[in-house]
This record gives sequence, C-alpha cells and structure tokens, in this order.
Amino acid sequence: MKQVMFLICIMAISLPLSAFAADAGYSNPNIGQSYGRGTLDEGLAGMLDWLDQPVPSSKYPLPSDPSLYAAGAAESAFTPYSEYFAAATKAAESGVIGAPAQYNISGKEPIAVYYGDGQGLEYPQYASAMASRSDLWIKGTTNWSQYAVVPLGSRLELVAYVPQGGDAGFYQTIQTGSIFHDYGTYQLDPGYSSMSFDADQAGRHMLYFVINNQPSNVVIVDVFPPQAEAASSKPSHAVS
Repeated sequence: MKQVMFLICIMAISLPLSAFAADAGYSNPNIGQSYGRGTLDEGLAGMLDWLDQPVPSSKYPLPSDPSLYAAGAAESAFTPYSEYFAAATKAAESGVIGAPAQYNISGKEPIAVYYGDGQGLEYPQYASAMASRSDLWIKGTTNWSQYAVVPLGSRLELVAYVPQGGDAGFYQTIQTGSIFHDYGTYQLDPGYSSMSFDADQAGRHMLYFVINNQPSNVVIVDVFPPQAEAASSKPSHAVS
C-alpha cells in the first residue's frame, strides 16, 4: 500500500505547470470537510482526500515556460503574498525543512486559511473539521495559505498539524526545466509543529508529508529571482 500511495503522489505532484492554471475552473464544494471513504483502507482514503483538495492558482500568471523562473518576477508578483515570507538572515537549513518544533497555537490562531485556488475559510470552521486530518500550511502574519509566490532567498515558516505523532516523511519536488525530488524524515509531535523552509532555488516547490500512512495536503511555493528593477527591494521584516 505504501508503494502504491507513493506512486500516486509522484504522478499527481509531477503534473505540468499548465495543470495548475487559475482558469482550470476547479472548485471543491467540500472545503474544510473531512469526507470519509467508507470501508477503504485508511491510508488510501487519506490519499483520495488529498487528491480532492483544490489545486493552486494565482492572479499572477503561472509560467507556461519553465525558463521564466530564471527570468525573474516583478515586485508586484510577490506583494499579495508578503505576509508569508521574509528575507533569510542565516544560511539555508540543510534538508527539506528546518527541524520541526512544537507550536503552541493558543493566541496565535490565523484569521483564515486559504486553499490553493484562493478560497478562504475562517479558522474556527477549519479547526472544527481537521481533527482526523494531517495538514501543512504556509504561516503568515495573520493567515495561513497553501500557496505563495516569493522571491529567491526568502525564508518561510510552515505549520503542520497531525492528530498523532510519529516519524513524518517530507517530500519535495522542485520543477523548473527538469524535475528534482528530495526526501527527509522528521519527528512530529501530536498537534501543531512549526518549521522553516528556505526558498533557495528558483522554481516550483511542491511539499507534503506522510505520517502514519496519512498524507497531508500539498503546499506549493513558486520561487522567482526579483527582476532588476525590484532587486534592491527587500521584505520589510527578517527571519533569524
């Protein structure tokens, strides 16, 4: 079953860029719901739920030509996602992510969570439906998101939620002119954990984890070098 799940993940996560276009017209009416799969194996049911999640989109046109990742993006591409990234002030962490740490969410709850297709859900409504799910988010100053466009050299903070702790396998696929896969195992405690992610390579970064045979949703980060006219602009705050 694990091998089947992994192959499904790779097939779904390696879709061409055009598969994630904003005008694909996909809308999931069950956002925030944990919809069961009857008598299916728990791991397979979780994978099907994962595949049902909204696909990412952006008001900023996604590259149809991977070489555009190298060409860079204007400041206006990053502005809508400014709460989700900061300039890295230390060397990039080794591995897929930085070491996870327990995250006490009390008093730090986001106002809303935003799915890849831009649909938002107030946090209390999301939290009431997530008890049996494994979730991964990009943490912003006021909201969480499944998708962000960030400048090369940024650092993001991710938040993971798991009902039960254990060893979590984190998978990353980086898509530019070619596709690169990376993997690492990290310990997650029950509840929330936070971890850093360094946008140190241009391209589309797709991340998810599997714990106790339960896959999380996919987080996607499009990383572009700032274009020349925006090269002197830096995020307003820094992450140490």
